[in-house]
Amino acid sequence: MMDICEIENKRVKLSSHSITVKNDKDKTCGVVKGITKFHDLRTSEQIKYHTILRSCGLWGYSDCLKCFVVYDGKPYYLHNLRAIKFYEDFCLGNEGFEFEEKKYYQRLNIAEKAKEFMTVIPCYILC
Repeated sequence: MMDICEIENKRVKLSSHSITVKNDKDKTCGVVKGITKFHDLRTSEQIKYHTILRSCGLWGYSDCLKCFVVYDGKPYYLHNLRAIKFYEDFCLGNEGFEFEEKKYYQRLNIAEKAKEFMTVIPCYILC
């Protein structure tokens, strides 16, 4: 079993109560158990984190809200580098990707603001 901080810059898959770490060949190389995604929290706990999420800009942005987890009673934001890398590889410098550019900068701002309130862990989240 792994600690949540060990997943930094790794390929991970989120499930409702665990994070599975994958290697380059898509084989499981570790598991973080005991996490809870935001949507699986009790309503009273969701309300407890509401002000933090609103301050970070996560509230109302479902793609990033899915990456908010609670582990050992502490909030964590899993900053999805996969979406960032996609934009930098395929959209940056090309015309017609204004919407993607807006989302790109929004994700970067959310991760930067989230560092004030919780631990931000950059990783590649697989679907």
